[in-house]
Amino acid sequence: MLDKERTKDQLARSENSMDISDTHKSKINVAITRIGTMVDMPDFSSLCINCDTVVAAMISAEGPQPLWRQFLLKFVTLLNNPDFDAWYQTNKSAMPFLHWHVYSFLERIYNHFAAFATNFNNVNVIGKERPLAELDIKPLQKALTVLNAFEVQLNLHMSQMIPITVFAASVSKFTLNPHNKTNVCLPAPAPVPDISSPESDKTQRNNTKRTPASPDESAKTAAAQRQKKVRRDGITDSSAKTRPVTDKGMFFVANPSTKATDIFPKDMPDKLCADFTCKGRECTRDNFSFKHPRSAKELQKETIVMIAKHFASKGVGWFNAWHFSQVDDLPAEATPLLGGKDGPGKSPSRKTA
Repeated sequence: MLDKERTKDQLARSENSMDISDTHKSKINVAITRIGTMVDMPDFSSLCINCDTVVAAMISAEGPQPLWRQFLLKFVTLLNNPDFDAWYQTNKSAMPFLHWHVYSFLERIYNHFAAFATNFNNVNVIGKERPLAELDIKPLQKALTVLNAFEVQLNLHMSQMIPITVFAASVSKFTLNPHNKTNVCLPAPAPVPDISSPESDKTQRNNTKRTPASPDESAKTAAAQRQKKVRRDGITDSSAKTRPVTDKGMFFVANPSTKATDIFPKDMPDKLCADFTCKGRECTRDNFSFKHPRSAKELQKETIVMIAKHFASKGVGWFNAWHFSQVDDLPAEATPLLGGKDGPGKSPSRKTA
């Protein structure tokens, strides 16, 4: 009897091992194009549901449910009901950063849970099977306070049908570039070729740049037309064709060593790439996560006013007169900052490009 059971157990183990080996033989390709992005409230609800799914996969549904899962389900309940939908649709346009505001509450709650879980005393209580009364539950009480504060705020605004005011500066750590929190573009992700797929090889060949052996005549014609165009500042010699990119830009920076994050205000409606729009700098990124305006006319008047006030108060720089003299109804705050390479208000007779 014992030998029979032992043989049966060995066969079962062998079968399980073979199943695991078979699953490792095939590589599953999964493309998630929007991973890590959150642009509105439905995305935040999806975040809570996805986190709950991960937790549910690791625990038994029959036993007590973790507090973290109960908090996630509370957020889902608060943000997915007819009352919230009616309030959100009415005030949606006035709350562009609401999803980040709600996320800040969830982040604080998660940090309190992390503090509770990494508390040295609590680790000893669980690991050494000491009485649960010795647990330090202050972080959990703080997490409950945060959740209650969010629920009270939400119910108060929903009852009066008014929007929750969220200032851009209060959520700037989420809206700024997550790569280095500066006003520069993200580096392009490294391409990952799939050598096992003929279709991907074909696509890769089609996306490669043209070689000198197969020139693009239309591109050559357009380039020739650009070279023949006479510049507005009268520069017509051949040196203009090889003008460095860093000599272009619609803003001058007083100190070349100024960090990109300090050049523009943080809460502008237009997120500008400092390396692209300022003289003496060059944006070498392929992934344009910030705006690259070719003309000052593309900037909102509010953006121009905010930059002018920031430049005037901080002494960061001044406006390129050649670019901004073409703007109709230029705000009065920007007029004193117009100038050329010598500074604001200087060299008025010579405009720079």
